[in-house]
Amino acid sequence: MNTREERVSLELVMKNLNKHIVEVKKRTLNGLIKGVIIVRRDMEHVSPKIPVDTGNLRSSFFVVTSKGNAPSGLLDNFKGKHANQMAAQHESVKTSVLADIVTEASMGPIVAFGFSANYARKVHEMYGFHFQRPGAGAGFFVSAIYRNKSRILSVIRESILI
Repeated sequence: MNTREERVSLELVMKNLNKHIVEVKKRTLNGLIKGVIIVRRDMEHVSPKIPVDTGNLRSSFFVVTSKGNAPSGLLDNFKGKHANQMAAQHESVKTSVLADIVTEASMGPIVAFGFSANYARKVHEMYGFHFQRPGAGAGFFVSAIYRNKSRILSVIRESILI
């Protein structure tokens, strides 16, 4: 029952299965990143859009994966007298989030995204406030995720099936 041929066959099956699992995880991570891209683009083009004054909130958008930092699509281009402080905070937030998700990476692919600006949550919750940017408004982040939920799930599903 425990012959050499059976052990070799089992090892081969396990090797192929593990290889397939790694590929599925890689494709799932790509699908998650594509989902983030959908949300990011939506916040730029569909109301409520990201409010813009100096552009620092928009520049503070970040994406971190269980494989490391992912490009956010925009340069971390902070402006004004607090630009250096915001850039340092941006890196600190990304490093902290990366440390958190890398410890959970054994669960599978993980993507974390958001805004590093310390005032992002406050601006996001300023319902009833009139922002300078046409179409900008409170709830821009949650609205973009909710609006695109089915598209995000579809992109992830398609990525796995490829």
